[in-house]
Amino acid sequence: MKVDELLATNEVHLENQCVDVDDDIEESSSAKKCKRKKRKFEEEEEDGFNSKIMKLVDNMATVIREGNIIFDRSYPQEYTGEEIYRELDLVGLEPHELPRALNFLATNQVKAKTLFSCSLQIRWAHAIE
Repeated sequence: MKVDELLATNEVHLENQCVDVDDDIEESSSAKKCKRKKRKFEEEEEDGFNSKIMKLVDNMATVIREGNIIFDRSYPQEYTGEEIYRELDLVGLEPHELPRALNFLATNQVKAKTLFSCSLQIRWAHAIE
């Protein structure tokens, strides 16, 4: 049947019609245009989906970072004896002063945190006094 006959019998409508054609039939320009539009739409849809996924991942990363900050504030760092010893060793205390200073700072974590948050020069000045 010819296209005109199909149109006359209302079996085919050419408006917005996309037809898959066999390899042996040459594709019409309207079919090519339709396929391009469909492909473009699918690509835009995929890009939009990927964009939404990336935005969700970014939001989750932000939430995790903020949660870590809150967690760090809730549970202040407790220095181990080894960490305190290493920091005291940098100050240059006499060997006989180290055990007493270590014990004092281990039992007073707030003072240890205050001392270790200072620069090494300030720690040296304080240790000399």
